[in-house]
Amino acid sequence: MEISNKPTSSTDAETAQAKEETTPDPTPLDTHRERSKSDDAQDIEESFFHASARAFIIMNVEPNKLNVGGREFRIKRNPVGEGCFVYDPRTRFHGVERLIVWWVRKEGEGYTLNSPSKMVTPGLKWPRDAPIKAPLTHEVVNYVFHGKPMSRPAPSSEPKLPPYTVREYKIYRAVISTPFSVSDEQANRNTAELFSVSVEEVEKVTKKVLWILNGNDWFGSPEGEIQRASDWEDEKPQLHKENLPKKENISGNNKANIEAIKIYFKERNQRFYRTLRSLKEM
Repeated sequence: MEISNKPTSSTDAETAQAKEETTPDPTPLDTHRERSKSDDAQDIEESFFHASARAFIIMNVEPNKLNVGGREFRIKRNPVGEGCFVYDPRTRFHGVERLIVWWVRKEGEGYTLNSPSKMVTPGLKWPRDAPIKAPLTHEVVNYVFHGKPMSRPAPSSEPKLPPYTVREYKIYRAVISTPFSVSDEQANRNTAELFSVSVEEVEKVTKKVLWILNGNDWFGSPEGEIQRASDWEDEKPQLHKENLPKKENISGNNKANIEAIKIYFKERNQRFYRTLRSLKEM
């Protein structure tokens, strides 16, 4: 008995035709997303921004131990704020988990968010050194790599206290950077002499700047803190290095000098926290 395959062929053809009819053609946005390596651009303009952000990060990649070059980089939009996140979808390098992600705030302005991204683009700043308020790193990592939602940041508010001046910040930094082994009185005298002001003025300014930093939640790196000054242009903070070992006397194998440097920075931090405690007790 001869069995006909015609119905089956007809059924297969109908199924294939149905699939073609239900599979939509890619939209212009889909095409732009693919070209820009964007996961979720909402319109063509945003896909162009994502492409620009990706190119900016790749341009800043330097030779690194992870052998990351940027070809795999993709982009996700920031669902609760400005900019987007450029990331490497690979999560393991040489058998170790590394979650590499950057925040690009706007065209030509991007920041490292964690140690792996800093390793790949050492020339890019941390947000705190800009200074600028960035999305929380752990929230970005959870969103980008684990699909968890990000919380919307609290509305920004004006600083509670008026800013200090560049000169006031430099006086404060000179005092705070003095090693703890130097007495407070001597640190104030040294700074007074350096800036040609009275010891009383040094004490007053140091407490004022510390009060403003604490009240406005401006603590960060010296480079970032000085930029908060009302008259800042391009000045750099001056660190007090009177007791720091001379550079020419330091070698990689000289444990004594390395230990001296560690003690210097430890003592400097002790002076900062002691001054802060005394301020809070007022």
